[in-house]
Amino acid sequence: INAEYMGGTSPQLSITSLEVRHAIIHQPPPQHVHAFVYFRDDSFMEDVAPDLLWVFEDRGHDGLAAELSTLNATLQWLPQKCHSASYTCTLEQQPTVTVCNGVKMAVGRVAGLQGFEEQVLSDLWCAIAAEFPPLDLIPEAAAHLVVGASAAAGVLGLDGVMAQLLQCVGRMRVGPLNPVLVHGPHGCGKTALLGQFCQVLLQDMPTMSAQSLAPLVFPYFVGSTPLSIHLGGFLHTLCHALMEGLPPNTAAVPLKEGDLPALLQVLPLLLTQAARLRSVVVVIDGLDRFAAEHNPQTLHWMPKDLPPNVLFVFSTTNLTDQHTHLDHILVPPLTHAWQQAVVRQHLQEYHKTLCEDDASILGNQLGLLLTKQDACLPVFLLTAVEEIRTFGTYEHLTDFIHNLPPTLTELYQVVFERLEREHGHHLVKCVLCLLYVSHSGLLEFELQHLQRTVMDSKGPQASNFTRLYHPLCACVVRQDAVGVLRLANGCVQKAVAQRYLQAGSTEWQQCLVTYFTHQCVDPLRRLEELPFQYMELREFASLCAYVCNPATFRLLLQGPQHRFGLFRYCTCLTTHNQPLLPTLLQNITIMEENNTEPSDVADFCLSVAQFMRECTAMPSLATLFPTSSLSHAVTLAQRALGIYKACPCPRDALACCHYELGFLLHQDRRYDEAMEHYLHCRALYSNASPLGVAKVDTLLGWVTLRMGSHDVAEQYLLDSVATRMKCLGPHHPDTGESLHSLAWLYGEVLGEYSTALKILQKATTATVLLPPEHRLSRSIASDCRQWTALLKAEQNPTETLAQRPKSCPGQTKLRVTVYCRLRPLNRREEVSCVHCGSVPGTLCVTRGDTEREWTGFTKCFPPPTTTGVVYQSLQEALLTRALAGLSGAVMALGQTGAGKTHTIFGHPADVGLAFRFVDTVFESTPAAGLAAQVFSIYNERLQDLLDHKTPVNFKNFAQSPRHPVASSNAFVGLVDTAHTNMRVASTAMNCQSSREHVVVVLYVECPHTGKTSCVAFFDLAGSERVAKSGATGGVLQEARHINASLVALAEVLRCVGTGAPHIPWRSSLLTRVLQAMLSFNVGGEPWLTVLGLFSPSSSCADESVNTATLLSRLVDNGTSS
Repeated sequence: INAEYMGGTSPQLSITSLEVRHAIIHQPPPQHVHAFVYFRDDSFMEDVAPDLLWVFEDRGHDGLAAELSTLNATLQWLPQKCHSASYTCTLEQQPTVTVCNGVKMAVGRVAGLQGFEEQVLSDLWCAIAAEFPPLDLIPEAAAHLVVGASAAAGVLGLDGVMAQLLQCVGRMRVGPLNPVLVHGPHGCGKTALLGQFCQVLLQDMPTMSAQSLAPLVFPYFVGSTPLSIHLGGFLHTLCHALMEGLPPNTAAVPLKEGDLPALLQVLPLLLTQAARLRSVVVVIDGLDRFAAEHNPQTLHWMPKDLPPNVLFVFSTTNLTDQHTHLDHILVPPLTHAWQQAVVRQHLQEYHKTLCEDDASILGNQLGLLLTKQDACLPVFLLTAVEEIRTFGTYEHLTDFIHNLPPTLTELYQVVFERLEREHGHHLVKCVLCLLYVSHSGLLEFELQHLQRTVMDSKGPQASNFTRLYHPLCACVVRQDAVGVLRLANGCVQKAVAQRYLQAGSTEWQQCLVTYFTHQCVDPLRRLEELPFQYMELREFASLCAYVCNPATFRLLLQGPQHRFGLFRYCTCLTTHNQPLLPTLLQNITIMEENNTEPSDVADFCLSVAQFMRECTAMPSLATLFPTSSLSHAVTLAQRALGIYKACPCPRDALACCHYELGFLLHQDRRYDEAMEHYLHCRALYSNASPLGVAKVDTLLGWVTLRMGSHDVAEQYLLDSVATRMKCLGPHHPDTGESLHSLAWLYGEVLGEYSTALKILQKATTATVLLPPEHRLSRSIASDCRQWTALLKAEQNPTETLAQRPKSCPGQTKLRVTVYCRLRPLNRREEVSCVHCGSVPGTLCVTRGDTEREWTGFTKCFPPPTTTGVVYQSLQEALLTRALAGLSGAVMALGQTGAGKTHTIFGHPADVGLAFRFVDTVFESTPAAGLAAQVFSIYNERLQDLLDHKTPVNFKNFAQSPRHPVASSNAFVGLVDTAHTNMRVASTAMNCQSSREHVVVVLYVECPHTGKTSCVAFFDLAGSERVAKSGATGGVLQEARHINASLVALAEVLRCVGTGAPHIPWRSSLLTRVLQAMLSFNVGGEPWLTVLGLFSPSSSCADESVNTATLLSRLVDNGTSS
């Protein structure tokens, strides 16, 4: 360095400076090289004695500081991946001065470098993680390729089966093909056959046309990796491979690890999309080796109608009735000629042969071997030949072959006996049993450590693992991709279990648990083995403690493979009643008590919050946490944000925390708070990430839309579209998604169909590369059809009802009738503020010194009017319309505690409207047919109360079972069943407050006309102010959902009352159900009877005014368009 640079560099520079300048500054490294430079902190010099400063500063403190400062500033401005930082240390003892060859030297010790060591490792790991994102599926897919290539080398004698498989590939372009099932006994060569089949396709299969890409071959060998035995892991890996093969500008499909229904839904879409570009061949070896959960062997997960150009090939040893529809290919036994070829080829590698001359004194040794029962199996021949080659002696070889057992299982027993004689029974048993019970196999040094531990406890060992390893080659294989040792095949596993393992014994699992808990230093290896062993031992409490450990939990969230495991473990813990959420929260508290680094506590809080949100969004995982989990997630995210604000943290971390918290509050319908955090996130992204700003703008548009600020929502969505147009261009699917959101605002909310359709045209252009089956493409096409029909109806008002689309009941004639009913004061209430006016149909509410009056209602029922009197006013209209085939709804609305449930259902002394309606139908028309359904809308989820609160998909709820009603008593029984499943809670305003909307649907078939009408009775949960009701926890969460749905209903009723051209039926699940009831049949005028229920107490005056104002908008001549 001196020779090269002293000529052009100041000789006063230190050697360290010259090294840095030579390696980094003057000759910059390639782009992929990282450089790390660390400067010692000045505080170190405070401990050095003044007379020894020369040891460290031979040019004086100022000169050295100036040199280091210049060097550091130069490094900061380098374009390369250069990292510079400072570190602290202390002087453990003062340097000792010595003189050597006339040169004065000093020797001392520096301490306090433990933190520096951790800093260096952390910096290295962060750089690696940034350079190589943690994609667990890349090594996962690579492992299957390695296994396939390795297995392909051992296939012989299966040319006929290979030809049949290649014929199937040749027919792929002609039309859809049945999946192919290759079956045969253990050891017949199925794995080797499919491995060679994949190699042939990858190397020799031509493209199908000039425009086609190279074929996509997806080999999958079940059991070759820990993840591969689980159906969810396979589906996620397959979907990821299909997405990797799509063009870069294709919209990504979100894949949620562990969400099996979502993966099943997206698989047909990805297969269709990939098959348009290239041939797709999916090869799955070992169908019967999948884990039993979700029954993958039945192939229920495979799309029923495979697109052309797609072929699935399976192998299995067990045929079942579910496989009859597949094309079967039987792997035949090896012919005599191929048996000879297998033996000769394997021995030829070692320059050995067997005698084949009957006249020889040795006899026909090859013929003798081929007389064995399992000689038709390649695995048997290879194992037997290896035994003969290694342990047979020339003089006694014929007898050795004669004594070999006839079957593969018995042959392995002989191998085990020989190993035990040479290396000791305990050692062989220990190694084979440990490999048998391991989940993913064991590394060699792990086996050595475990073997020493076990053997020490069982007495002196006869041998060691190093000497045993080579003779084990017939039973054990090494996975080249990851270097773990596993039992070679199913026959070896069966033989080990038969010889060494006792039913119910857990000795070997306990050994693995002890090792991976206390001795293993690799967290990823612990992650692969410990949870599986805990589940095998049914130690669910230990599994819960391990999974909820902060380090483990964050590691599980890092990659798709681990995330899938996390979902599976958490499902298992919930099934066995383990306190998953309390344990996570307790660990956060422990971290704070132990003074853990604040940023680590914040990261863990945010990780738990994100995980809870993801589980809440997946139907298959929604039961992992209680119904109040969203509130817990919000609390955790708020705690993380507080910690981030209190300590220095990167802007990205703070922005992510604001985004996550805003998203959680958005889901929790706390729109004001969500908007505040979205705005903070937007400000942090504003100078660094335009696409991040566009993403937040879209969410801000939806939040402000929910808050009723249509103009503000429009501006945010326009900004999002403009940013994505500028950064991504007009033909990117993300741009199409922003355009679709903007179109939805104009079409669904504002009713400006012409503008919405123009924007949809641009969205269609942006998503042209997406297949028609994609969610966004389907949504755009559906909205385009609906808004086109609505625009046509606006432009042609004389169009008949029958010509209008059934999906748009907002444009049909809806007859609305409004009644008011006041309940009596209860014992806790003293002053009444609501009364019926002197003019019929008038309602008066006194609030403070002001009295307001509303008129035009059909009738106002003062207290103490019974439900029977109310029904007499409704009876004629209800019965006439129902028997005439006109569908409609009776809706009881009002604040909590106003008497809605009493009006709809009543009690034995004052029967409710629903029961009275059924009685009237049977009295007036005994031959009428009646059927019933009872649903609830709880936290925006539809449930069947007659089927143990079974979740119901809204799209299919019309097909839910209808229960026949043969008599009034039968209907009472159905309602009693539903009541046992209803949710109520005690609040400060109502001791029996309904926590869900209940809908009783009655289907009435008139025997005279043959028409069927639908009459729905809505018992709505009451609106409530949290400050008055005192709701907390889960009840508070329910109150938010109830109030949000009632706000959406009020907007729908407002639009109905004012005759708005567009009615936002899709604002909530409640309004969508109401829409479905009113549009049950087309051809008549649907009707809606609204019963406004009022609490007369003066403490509820504000709520009474709100209810009366809403009802007054519906009484404009009794009809609305």
